[in-house]
Amino acid sequence: MKKQIPNIISASRIPLAISLVFVTNRFVFFFPIYAYCGIMDLVDGFIARRYHLESKLGEKLDNAGDTCLVLAIVAAIFVVPRIRPDINPWIKEDMSENFRRVIILVIIAAGIKVINLTIMKIKFNQINGVHTLMNKSIGIPLVLAVPICLYLQRIPKGLLEIVCSIIIIAIFEETLILIRQKEFSANTKSVFLMKGERGSCAKRNIESEDNPGGGTTQKTRQPSKRQ
Repeated sequence: MKKQIPNIISASRIPLAISLVFVTNRFVFFFPIYAYCGIMDLVDGFIARRYHLESKLGEKLDNAGDTCLVLAIVAAIFVVPRIRPDINPWIKEDMSENFRRVIILVIIAAGIKVINLTIMKIKFNQINGVHTLMNKSIGIPLVLAVPICLYLQRIPKGLLEIVCSIIIIAIFEETLILIRQKEFSANTKSVFLMKGERGSCAKRNIESEDNPGGGTTQKTRQPSKRQ
């Protein structure tokens, strides 16, 4: 049961993130659910690394939770006010001023993400995400910006452009990492920290070539011949 704690935390974020779409106009419900999704995104990974409970399932659940949270925010900002004009009408008014610029940035981010998924499928034959520091940093402006906007009932000037720009930078860094990686590693923290990883990988390859059997090689002392 202990081994599944990070997976349970990650899985709990998925339905809660989706529920945000339905409580956008109820700040008393929205904020605690939103705060839980944001904080637990850090907690599940910390527990998994601290107690060596990482797993492939955990990576997929973590990525699914992040994706659901981002999609829920997009739906709350772009979709809900257009379907239900009575819910947060200020969003529609504020977004009309920035809609074109934000849509262009969102399309750019989505396009780069599609390229990343294509590279991953062709090069590594899998669909996954890279848990970089920049990807994690995306959550900071999102976690702060959304409740602030809902509380103020307005979107501060330039806020959406800043958030979208951070997302684009993070996704583009993921592109560079995927291009440089020889073997896929979801836990690469930054493209600037890959030199050490490549060095250790090369060292492992050399060791495996020197010792193809996988066992530990020991030098044996030859007894000296007495004259």
